[in-house]
Formats: sequence, C-alpha cells, structure tokens
Amino acid sequence: MSSSEAGAGWRFQLLGPVTASYADAEIDVGGPVARAMLAALLLADRTRTTESLVVRVWGEPGATTRDSVYHYIGQLRGRLHRIGPGARITGQRPGYRLTVAEEAVDWRRFRRLEEEAGQAYAAGDPDRAAAALRAGLRLWTGPPLDEIDGRLGRERAELLDHRLTALERLAALEAASGRFEEVVSLLQPEIGAAPQRERMAVLLIDALHRLGRRDSAVSVYQQTAFHLRTGLGLDPGPRLEQAHRALLAPGSSRPAPVAVRPPRPDRHFLGRDAELRIVLRALANGDVCVIQGMPGVGKSALALRAAESHPGYVLLNMSQYEDADAALGALLHRLGARIPAGPEARADLLRDTLRERPTLIVLDDIRDVGQIRPLLTGGATLVTTRSQLPSLDDAAVLTLEPLPPGPAAELFRSIVGEDRLAGEPDARNDIDEIVTYCGGLPLALRIVAARHRLAGAQGLTDLRATLASFEGLDDGERSVQASFRTAVVGLDARDRTTLGLLAAAPGPDIERLAAAALLDCEPIEAAVRIGRLVDRHLVAEHRRHRYRMHDLLRAFVRAGDGIAPDREHLTRLTGYYLRGAEAADRIITPHRFRPPSPPAGTGELPQLTGYPDALAWLTDEQHNLAATCVAASESGLDAHAWLLAYALRGFYYVAKPWPEWLATHNAALRSARRLGDPWAELATRNNLGLAYVELGRLDDAADQYRQAIALAERAGDQHATQNARANLAWLHFSRHEYVRFLTEIQPAYEFYVASGSSRNSAITLRGIGLAEGELRRIDEAVAHLSSALDIFHRLGLPLDAAMTYNALGDAYRHVGQDLSAAAAYRQGLAAAEKCGSVFERARAHQRLGEIAHRHGEVMAAAAHWRAAASGYHELGVTKTAEGYGLLVEAAFR
Repeated sequence: MSSSEAGAGWRFQLLGPVTASYADAEIDVGGPVARAMLAALLLADRTRTTESLVVRVWGEPGATTRDSVYHYIGQLRGRLHRIGPGARITGQRPGYRLTVAEEAVDWRRFRRLEEEAGQAYAAGDPDRAAAALRAGLRLWTGPPLDEIDGRLGRERAELLDHRLTALERLAALEAASGRFEEVVSLLQPEIGAAPQRERMAVLLIDALHRLGRRDSAVSVYQQTAFHLRTGLGLDPGPRLEQAHRALLAPGSSRPAPVAVRPPRPDRHFLGRDAELRIVLRALANGDVCVIQGMPGVGKSALALRAAESHPGYVLLNMSQYEDADAALGALLHRLGARIPAGPEARADLLRDTLRERPTLIVLDDIRDVGQIRPLLTGGATLVTTRSQLPSLDDAAVLTLEPLPPGPAAELFRSIVGEDRLAGEPDARNDIDEIVTYCGGLPLALRIVAARHRLAGAQGLTDLRATLASFEGLDDGERSVQASFRTAVVGLDARDRTTLGLLAAAPGPDIERLAAAALLDCEPIEAAVRIGRLVDRHLVAEHRRHRYRMHDLLRAFVRAGDGIAPDREHLTRLTGYYLRGAEAADRIITPHRFRPPSPPAGTGELPQLTGYPDALAWLTDEQHNLAATCVAASESGLDAHAWLLAYALRGFYYVAKPWPEWLATHNAALRSARRLGDPWAELATRNNLGLAYVELGRLDDAADQYRQAIALAERAGDQHATQNARANLAWLHFSRHEYVRFLTEIQPAYEFYVASGSSRNSAITLRGIGLAEGELRRIDEAVAHLSSALDIFHRLGLPLDAAMTYNALGDAYRHVGQDLSAAAAYRQGLAAAEKCGSVFERARAHQRLGEIAHRHGEVMAAAAHWRAAASGYHELGVTKTAEGYGLLVEAAFR
C-alpha cells in the first residue's frame, strides 16, 4: 500500500484551529503545546531539528529542555500510531520528520491549488485560475494555526500573507472580468486588518470608484495612506496615488480629515499582538474600550498603537485636566470646533461633530468615570486607567499584564540593538536576569535598555550592578519610581497600611487567610481591604483569594514610607503558617512525634479534611512557608522558625523541593543553636542530614548525623540516639555497603520493636528488605518488606507504602522475577498517586519501562519512560529526565 493510500483516512487542519482527524472523526492530539508541535512538523517539508522545534513552539532558543521536546514528540507519535497508518513521526538526526500524504494537510492542498492557478493563468485560462483560487480559499476555516496559545507566530504571519496574496490574485481576476461587486465582497472585510497592503487597497478603491461609491473609496485611501505614513514611515506608492487622483475628478467630494498630529510610531512595540487584536475588535464595533493595569505596564503604548490603525483620532492626556468640562473644551478645540459656553452645549456639539466626522477619541490615564462621562458620545472611544471602572457597564475591558519573559527579552534587545550586544559573552543569561529584575514591566525595560544603549563601554554585567536601586530605573525623562509614586499618593491611610503590610510579607504571594493574620482582622475584612488595592491595580488577584504584588512595586513600597516588616506583624503571619503546617503535617505523617509549639494565634485556618487537601495546601504555600521560616529566623523568632521547618519535613520528603528544604533547615539550625535547645538542634540536624542524603551529599549528611548523635547522647535521649545512629547506618546503604548496613541498622530495629515504635520499626524493616534484595536474598527480602507493608497499611501511611512496594519490585527484579516485580511497581504507582509523591511515581514508571522494554513492548516502555522523564524533570533532576527522554527515542529506532 502506498503512503498516500495509507494516509487517505488522515486529515490535518492548519488553516484554522489546529486539528487532526482520521476517518472523519476528530482525534485528540493533546493541548496547545502538542498541537503546536504537530503543526511545526506538518509545515516542514524536511526534518525539523530539536533546536528548531524549541524556537518555533516555545518562542526562543533554550526556552525549554530537550526532554520536553522528547515528551511531546513521543506523545504525538504514540497517538498517531495507535489511530491508524499513514502518519508517522521518525527520528532522523538531527531531529524529527512527520511523513503524511500531501492531500492530508489543508495547507499543502492550498499551496497546490495556488500553483494550479498560476499555471492556468499562464496558459490563458483565467476562469480556471479563479476557480482554483476559490477552492484554495474555501479551505480556510479561521485564523491559521489557531488555538495553540499564540505559538508559531512567524509561521502564522507567513500563512496569512499567502492567503491575502491569493485573495488579491482572485480579486484582480474578478476585476478583469468586470465583476466589481465581487471584488468589494472579497476585499472590504479584509482591508481593515491589512491596511499596509497597497495592492489590496488599489483594487478595492478602483472597484468602489467604478461602482459609484466614491466616499467609501476615499476612506480606504485615507486609512491606507495614514497607516503607511505613521505605521511604516512610507509614502503611498505610485499606483495608490494614481487611484487616489482618479477619485479627485470633478464631482468628487471628500469628508475633511481630522487635523491630528499623532506621535511618531513606536518601533519597539512588541509582545502585544493578542491584546492589540482585542482592542481593535472592540473599536471596530464602535465600543468604548478600557485598557487597565498597573503603572508602567504599557497601557498608553497599546492605546497609541491601536489608534494608529484608525484613519483619524484625537488623544487627550486626562491627567492634565481637572474636570470633564475642561477636557471637553480641549477635545472640541482639537477637532477644530468653536467652543460654546456650558457643558451641555459642549456635549451636544461634540456629538454632532463626531457624527459628521467619525473620529476615535483616546482618553489616556483617567482617574474615574466622572472625569470622562460627558466625553462618551456612543462612538469608538479608547480609555486607559490605573483603576477599575465597573460603572462602564457596556465597555470592553482589557487588563494588561507585564510581558512574559520571551517578549520582554525581545523588547530589551530591540531597544539596545543587536550590534550593541554582539560583544557580550553571556548576553542571553544577563538579559534573562535583567528581565527577571524588571518583572516584565515595559516601562522598566525601556528605561534600562535605553540607558544601556547610550552607556558606552559598559557591559551587561555592569548594567546589572546598577539595578540595585531605583536610580537605574530613571533616565531623566521617565521614572519607574515616579510612576509608582503617582499611583500610591492617592491612597488613604488605611489603604497605605494594607499596601505596606502586604509588601512586607516574605513570600511571593499571600492567601486571604494568611493576609487576615498579617492584617490582624477577619478574612472577609482582609478581602475587602485588599480588594481596594486590586481595584487600583497595585495588587493582583492571580487566583481566587490569592494575591501578589509586582516585585518592583513591592521594593518601592518597602523602600518608601510603608510599614516596616516588624516582629508583631511577622509573628502573626509566622504563627498562622506554623499552625497550618502542623495541621497539614498531622495528616501527611500522622504518627510522627511533635514537640509543643509556642502560642501562635487563633485566626481561621484552611479546612484540611484529608490527605489531598493537606498536600494541596502545602504545595500552594511552599514558597511562602519557606520564605517566612527564613525571615522568622532572621528576625529572632527562633522557636517559630525551627518548629516551622520541623513541621515541613514530612512534606519535603514527599515533594522533594530541595532548595526550600535546605534553606529552611539551615535557618532552623541557626535558630535552634541560638535557643540553646539541644533537642531542637539534633532534630533539625537529623532532618537536614536526610536532605543531604537525597541530594547525594553523603559526607555532609554524615557530619550532621554525627553531631546529632553527640547531642542525643549528652542529653541522655536513647530514642533520639537510635534515630541518629539509624540515619548514619543508611549512609552505608547509599554507598552500596549492604552487609555493613545490615549490621549497623539491626540495633536500631531491635530498639524500635522493644519500645513499640511501629512506624520507625517498619521503616527500618523496609531498609533491611531493600539491602537483602540488593544481596539477592529474595525470600528474606520479600518477608521483611511484606511485614513492613502490613504496618504501613495499618497505620494509613501511603507514602511509606509506595516506597515499600517499589522496594519489593526492586527485590523481584534483581532475581529476574519480572512479573512479580511489575505487579509490585504497579501497586507502588497507585500508592504514589494517592499520596502525591512525584519521585515514587517516576521511580515506578522508570522500572516498569525497563521491564516492558526487556520484553519487547516498545510502546509501553516509551509511555512509562516518558512519564518517568516528566516526573524527574518536575523534581529538577534534569540529567535523569534527559536520560529517560533519550531512551524513549531509542525505543523507536
């Protein structure tokens, strides 16, 4: 069977939303990233390199890792292979190729029809050429490469250019046949979105003129010429001017253009294409469109770019006018009208003037609706503001966010210039750090980039050093600090206090209940107080009841006259997090010893009804918990600091966020030593040693355990001594010294059994079974691991059960009992899913993949290895993730 016959059932759509179907049934190929990967492969007529796929799908080199590409390629390959023949992804160094029949892809059918039209026209058959073009254009179902989250932007622009070129060719054929109504129906819906295309404008102007619609033709000319001059800095071409002169014959009448001198177009307007489309769509409907957002986010720049697409507009900077009447007079003056006395007469005249000469009104930087109400005439109006305007019920509202890292870096590079960056040895990393410091705020990026462009021999490393203060964010004409100050100065005392306290909070964001503890009020009052700041775009509610402040604004508030992060506020916040972490830890590790806590407040805590709730809360709050623990230690809240770290250890063992584990426990160790509390110190050292073991830093772990043993022995605490000695014994297991491990762990096991420490004895028994499995003592290993499992199930400890099932699988695997091993790993996988352990889940997938591959089950092996790579990547174990990503590729070769 030929490839075209095999692929007859497949249909891939790129000229609209990216979809795949087989036998007329749509196939789920995954989310936006997977669809973008599919489109990138279908658009290529050759092998796509991995680097090329990263650039096209993620936007820039290095924007993601190779294992992410492997993951999506493997996912697509598996889905296509399972559905039917005729669509095959092959790994061909240095990348990948998707082989399908030409007729299966709508883009390739469109290109073929374009070529047929050209051949028919060259052969003197314009009707056949027009028919081919119409057939090609019917393949388009919407914007190309749609529903992939804006990815493949360059490719989308190329496809759109092909479509518009085909439309122009078809319109020219219709015009040659005298079908001018058809020309208008083809081009009039398109010209607004493509005012830079002179050929389209000439064809439309000529058709409208021949149909006697001179005013419409003049409007097309004005819009096109305006865009060419202000948007591209070009004069209209000779064909466009010739079409215009034809309109000026005797009897022609043109509406007088609005006398506006627009600002010079911004050559560095980048990263706002989606937002611009939203604004233009609203203005095309004649709506009021409100662009709102925090200071410096680029509201005015977006408004001006949108206004440049309009034939005529008037811009008012509303911060210059005290009231609506003054603004109304200024607007009439700009429109060239005589200004009557009285606000009602002025409003009537404005409506009449705009009815005769439709003009876009741009009202920049308004305070409130009262300032502009008389200026809203029912026509297209564009408003920018730092405040929410809920009383504009019918307005289209766009909240502008800071730029993502990719477009932010592109903006910086555009302003600085590639020549200026050519000699920088580590430009990409330096720019990434600068973008991170600026938080994607366009005003900050523009100031920093402009200063660097004129900074002579200064390198990017030197530039980064100047950003330690707000002086680096001021170029003499623009100032981030001044922009923030203008936004904050109007706050009343209570709002300023709320803003200052939120800025003082150590973590990256704050939830409503934590904010209530910080503000010392009820949660509903906290939501109302923060809501006032959300309305001013000083704080963002990025998830329901979760709030964050831009890092630069936070720094500005902290450096100004805001509230300092004193002990009273930090004690309340730390107390809330300590109580929440202890409540969650009782669910995550229910049989763990817990020392008494200091008084930590009585405010409302999150409702944690079971393991999933506890794990979800700890996951959401992990960065806030770690930052608060460190801040508490630095502020002398030593008891709170070490107890918070102690309460987090169970979660850290499940989730393995190693940087937070080390940061909190090192801070806790400093606090414990300042307290002179030997039990606090030895408990912290034991938990810190475990983190070092997880990271493979065995010598550091041994040092912590030996100091813990010494502390426990001095205190006469036999249980703590055995814990530390058991931990030290585990280092022999990590060094593959299994016989010595069994010898040194035995006293600890006997102590735990004698003292009734069920969980500790089961954990130790699991270690004994692991070592016996490594030594191929399968009967002893299975017996000990099964006994440990019984205890973990009785105690309700799913993480320990997951670890033990995986250990049992390892024991069976060592002696070649693959069926028993696979059954144990599947049980380990289920337990890991239940407790949320990414590591144990990845470990089970890793082993199941190895077994499947050994038995020739290539698809199953690849699926398990992809899952393992994804888990290891999530944990930051990049080398392991990449290794299993490579195994996925090898499985198909």
